[in-house]
Amino acid sequence: QHVRKHGPLPVGQACEFFRHAALGLQHAWEKGILHRDIKPENLLITESGLKILDLGLARLQTSDGPVAGLTESGAIVGTPDYMTPERTSGSDPIDIRSDLYSLGCTFYFALTGQVPFPGGDIIEKVLRHRMEEPVAMERLRQGMPQPVLAIQRRLMAKLPADRFQTPAELAAALAPFAASPENATSTPWVISVSQLKVSEEVSTGKAPPLPFAHAPIPPTPPISARKPLKADQPSRKSRKLIWLSAFVLTAGLTVWGVHFLSSRPSLKTTQDGQSPQPGASNGIERLEPLGIELEAQADEVNAVAFAPKSGLLAIGCGSLREPKKAGYVQIRDLDGKLLGTLSDHPTGVMALAFSANGQTLATATCNADQVVTGEVHVWDVATRHLLAVLEADPNGVNAVAIHPKGFFLATAGRDKQIHVWDLKLIHTRGFFAPDTRWTTASEAHLKPLRGHTENVNTLAFSPDGQQLASGGNDKRLRIWDWSGGEEITSFPSRRGGAVYRLAYSPDGRYLAAGTGKFKDAEFTPEIMLCHVADQRLDQRNWELPRDVTSVAFAPDNQTLLLGDKDGFLHIWDVVGAKALETKRPHRNGLWSIAFAPEGQRIATGSWDKSVLLWRWNAGNR
Repeated sequence: QHVRKHGPLPVGQACEFFRHAALGLQHAWEKGILHRDIKPENLLITESGLKILDLGLARLQTSDGPVAGLTESGAIVGTPDYMTPERTSGSDPIDIRSDLYSLGCTFYFALTGQVPFPGGDIIEKVLRHRMEEPVAMERLRQGMPQPVLAIQRRLMAKLPADRFQTPAELAAALAPFAASPENATSTPWVISVSQLKVSEEVSTGKAPPLPFAHAPIPPTPPISARKPLKADQPSRKSRKLIWLSAFVLTAGLTVWGVHFLSSRPSLKTTQDGQSPQPGASNGIERLEPLGIELEAQADEVNAVAFAPKSGLLAIGCGSLREPKKAGYVQIRDLDGKLLGTLSDHPTGVMALAFSANGQTLATATCNADQVVTGEVHVWDVATRHLLAVLEADPNGVNAVAIHPKGFFLATAGRDKQIHVWDLKLIHTRGFFAPDTRWTTASEAHLKPLRGHTENVNTLAFSPDGQQLASGGNDKRLRIWDWSGGEEITSFPSRRGGAVYRLAYSPDGRYLAAGTGKFKDAEFTPEIMLCHVADQRLDQRNWELPRDVTSVAFAPDNQTLLLGDKDGFLHIWDVVGAKALETKRPHRNGLWSIAFAPEGQRIATGSWDKSVLLWRWNAGNR
């Protein structure tokens, strides 16, 4: 009522009110209570600050068991305009970070005068909370302080692990911007530079250190706990044991590291696989091993991908030569810790792709003998629930790509066609009926793109979503107006190779494709570099010694990483069209390369059944 009558709140007033709300949620949480319906109508402005009303949808949570509902467990409850994504995905249990998301939606309303996702029916609102970002607050209201904007964005993060982890943490972040209670209704936003620096660090999670982004859900404090935020201090004896354990662990890791490095293939070689001559790579080391080799997979690693924003690592595994052996996808954190496994794939997982918001993962299956029908599985990342199965290609799916806005999915494989799917419809149906199966004759299948005369091996949407690129065994790189169903242009490989892998640079300026052998044709592996703006193929020499099996651009848009069939990793300067460095991190085909969202880590996956994590030294360019 206050916002509708007087307009959006002053920033200082809003921060003070929502600091009060955070403290109220903290108190309820310490008593084991989750509100589950935070919205403007349930926040009452009083002379002393803000009060939280209406616990009609609250749930009581104990420290030693699942959430016990004051409303029915499993029911979808709450107000759609302020409903957290995980509440509508069937995840259980809901925790305090769900209340913080709803509080973030309410904070957005208080500062802009509109809900994050206006218009549409209930289902559309639910899907937008799960798949879209709201209009940035700075576009709706000028002069908003950047740290306050950062607080709001963090409150409304799609993944609970990316939000504030407790209401007390939020209250601390808001405190430097909160107007004093006696002036809360009139004081404009005024703050010192020192306060701005401290709060910006808190709002972005830089200080104080927070739990790792993908740590387990913080436990609900026992109902009897009165001061759960104060940790018990270890005794002097305990501290001695901790230091001794740390020393022993460090020594053990050092010995293991020496053995690990001595037992791996050489990490620095020339392009012919021989030991490099002095100065061969000009003293430049762009890839620094992190010393993290994930435990051996049971099958070949065919694909790796990082989720945007959260940095979750997906690893697609399975033997393409054993068609009846089930495939699987591992989900790991940035340090390689296994968080879960997505099973139920009928055969090896050949390709995978995350949506831009990191909420959806598509996984594609294929096998060499075409014994098992190729499928694409669509997963909800937060809950790891299977939303839908697409019977995309009876002979096997080689490639999958998700449109940057998340509403469309492209698949391709051995039927020589590219299929475009309505991912929004698939999500909607999967919300009500998980594991729904779709065929190319269903309403979710929008159109096929025809033009390739052999198997299609690789797909990628342009960063702006306007174009779709594909490559296949017909030895052509094709660029499509996917929405119109028309081919824009195509380029033949100059040296006779099939187009195996391709990637756009992050800025959309370049499209790079790598070629490899198809059947017994004579050819020379090469990089095909397309200048996207004028649809021109670079004519400089881009030859490589072995078939290209993976392609990825570095965040600088000018450095290209390529893996080959023998496990070598080649680093090229796109502007200068020259090789910068070559390593051999794997013993067999290097089939996938992926950059983490922060641009400082790389994962490489290989048919030698290993995944390696690296640090990318971009500054050495």
